[in-house]
Amino acid sequence: MVIIPFPPKSKVLDCIIVVVTHKIGFEFTAISFKSAGDIQYFYKLDGLDNDWNRTGQNLIEYQTLPHGKYVFNLKAINKFGVTSNILTVPFTVTPPF
Repeated sequence: MVIIPFPPKSKVLDCIIVVVTHKIGFEFTAISFKSAGDIQYFYKLDGLDNDWNRTGQNLIEYQTLPHGKYVFNLKAINKFGVTSNILTVPFTVTPPF
């Protein structure tokens, strides 16, 4: 099982986000033909979360992020316990000009 970033890249580059609404979201999917869609996602935002969070949804939103550097971490586990690699998306939230 693998999580494929879109657009597919061999490396995810650091993103800089100028915050106007203080809201950011991540939409994702994992493919496992044997699990028939029964996939759990685990995510953690370095810089905000101390522990991994679990969800069955494929959208994570953060409503109010303070300015700073973050890394969004995501992994998926199918119903057989097969775990994907961890996808990481580093980004920086900066105040508007």
